[in-house]
This record gives sequence, C-alpha cells and structure tokens, in this order.
Amino acid sequence: MSSSQLIAPKGNSLTEVELYRHASMLPESIWNQLAGVHFYATTEHLQVVEEIHKDQLNFYYVLVKKEGEYIAAVYFQYLLFSMSNAVNNWKTKNEGKCAVIYPFLYLAKGKQLPLLQSGSVFCTEDNGLHFLPEMDEAEKTEILNVVTRYMIQVLPNGKNTYIMYSGFEPLQDEINTQLEGFLELETEPNLILNLKDNWRNFDDYVANMSSKYRQRVKKVFKGTAGLVIQSLNPEELIAKEDKLLHLYRNVADHASFNMAHLAGGYLSSMKKLYGDDFEVKVFYREGQLVGFSSSFYTRAQQYVHFIGMDYAVNEKIPLYHRMLFEFVSDSIQRRHQQLFLGRTATEIKTTIGAEPVEMVNYIRVEKAWYKCVLPKVLNRFGAKPYIVRSPFKALEEVPA
Repeated sequence: MSSSQLIAPKGNSLTEVELYRHASMLPESIWNQLAGVHFYATTEHLQVVEEIHKDQLNFYYVLVKKEGEYIAAVYFQYLLFSMSNAVNNWKTKNEGKCAVIYPFLYLAKGKQLPLLQSGSVFCTEDNGLHFLPEMDEAEKTEILNVVTRYMIQVLPNGKNTYIMYSGFEPLQDEINTQLEGFLELETEPNLILNLKDNWRNFDDYVANMSSKYRQRVKKVFKGTAGLVIQSLNPEELIAKEDKLLHLYRNVADHASFNMAHLAGGYLSSMKKLYGDDFEVKVFYREGQLVGFSSSFYTRAQQYVHFIGMDYAVNEKIPLYHRMLFEFVSDSIQRRHQQLFLGRTATEIKTTIGAEPVEMVNYIRVEKAWYKCVLPKVLNRFGAKPYIVRSPFKALEEVPA
C-alpha cells in the first residue's frame, strides 16, 4: 500500500511526498540509493525488523521528490509510548528534586502517548533520516517540515501524535530555529571507541593504558577466567534463542527507559540475513548460560547490538566489563576503525576508551498546555550527568 501527495514548502517549488506502509513495497533501488549506504537502512534489513515486530509497532516509509529527483528517504516507527517509562526515568534522574510534581507524575503514569519516531528503537545509530549528500542543514530542515506536515495529515490521530526526529548533534542552528513546532530533547550520548592503527592485538590496546587501568583489565580477566565464550552458528542460535531472549529481558527490565521490546526470532533472522557479519556470542559459567552479546560488522566498524545477562552472576564477577573487552578485542582483530558501543552505561564505557558524542532529539508537541510545561520537564528529563574517565596514558607517556 502506498500513496503520494504534492506539498508546497514555503517559498519553494512543489515537493512530492510518497508514503509506503510496508518495506516490501518500497522501490528498492531508489530507497537503497538514498539510505542503503547504512546496512540498517536497506530494504532487506527494514523488512526483517518490520516482520518481527509488526505486533508492537506500525511502520511508515517516506520518499521525497523535488523537480523529478528523489532527494530524501525518511522512515518512522509508530508506537503507543507508556508514560510509566518517562515517569520512572524522570524519578531515577531527579531523586529528591521537585517532589511537588510527583502527584502529577503518578497521574500521568497510566497514560499512553501516540509517538511517531524517526528511525528504529532497536538500533541506536539509526535515526531514519537520509538525504542527498550535497544537502545543507537548511535544506534538510525544509524537508523535515514538509514531511511533518504530511504525516500530520495522513495519521489517524495526526494532530495529537507526538513526532520525534532522532540523532542530531547539539547546536545545529538551522535545526534549532527552523524546525517548526519542535522542542529539543537531550538524550544519552553515543559512545564510540576510535581504534588506533598501532593496536595490532588486545595487548597493544592494554599497553596504551595508564597503570591504574591496566590493573583493572587484569582484574576483570582474572575474575572472569572461568567463563567459556562461544560464537553461535545459525543452528545453535535458533536452538538457544528463547534462553537468549530471557537474558535480554533481564537487561531490558533493568533499564529505566524502554520504547519497545525485542521479539522472538529477531536474532536468528539477522544471522540468516548477514551471516558472518552478524555475530552472537554466548558466555557460560560452570556450565550455565549467563550472558550473550551481539554485534554487526562492516568493513571498518563494529556496531554493538543487544546483550543479555544474569545480574546475579554479574554481581559476583565482572561479566559486563568482560563483554566490553571482548568487543574491543574483536574490533582490533578485524582491523576496524571504530567501535560503536551504543548509548547506555556511559561512564563504564569511557573507562575502556569510548568517547561520548552528545546527541539531541526533537519532539513536536501540539497542545498549548504541554508546550508551556514540557520544556521545564525536559530540562530534567535528559541525559544523566557523567564523568569521562579516559584509560589511556597522556600523549607524552606513550612510547613513539
């Protein structure tokens, strides 16, 4: 099912917007030319995500054309956002502050807000916004304004739907001043480890650390010496997927903020699609499955995906810390340039060398009362304060 409409942006020629409700209906070559440079935005990948999660989410795919040329691809996931998520997250980050607002928070806790979010809630790198490379920020903002007006028209409850555009760097002036009706929402930073050319193996990486952090690495490996770590082949992954999802839910349920939950069949479907470029590792302790990790691999990057673990075991041994070091070791072995570690556990990830990249989202609020109140709430709702703890020696200490 698809539809299209001509829209006139302010002071510009007509722009055509095409809407598709299913990734299988997209014109593959056009979509992939605009978005397919990212593995997670190809039509093949989107079809898998949609099929596995169609009971939780609705999907909208938009192509934008101007003067006969396709200039942008934007896609959304639509969900009913539980305010209990927001309330729990707000209270966690503002313990003991503004207690007067708590009664209002409890009233809001039972509400569900219709939310249309660009990109995927299952991939932190995926903001769902893809433009011709030569476009500047003003042109991109114009397109997003056109797409916003179009989606408000076509959604059943469009004017009351919250629309969120994800994954912007802060202080992009064109976005801040020209994205119509949107408020800035601070999010957790993106954690990226830039790998050095002289790291030929894990020992080289550790050698670049200060004495304090070298000792920490030794302690982690000593504490996890009894672990048995295996990479699953497709058949093993299918057989163990239910157990892996149980471990994943442990992690998801510990999080203060969740948009949606991973569904059964997702991990094995990604393995089928990507083969060796998608890896799931399992961690055994005393014969018991206690954790798993997953990653996508490209030529130059590793993208950490979902993990799961037994928190009782993690309290006894540094299981999670060992997972992080396994990611680093894998990236070094594959001669990657960057390791993308996601947007959680900021401080512990900086202790292995990841650098935080600040990010913001933009959310559209229609009701006047919410426009008045929401900025005050969002100021306390954003990213948790963190300290960057680089493990590496100062430049003058590193041997030439």
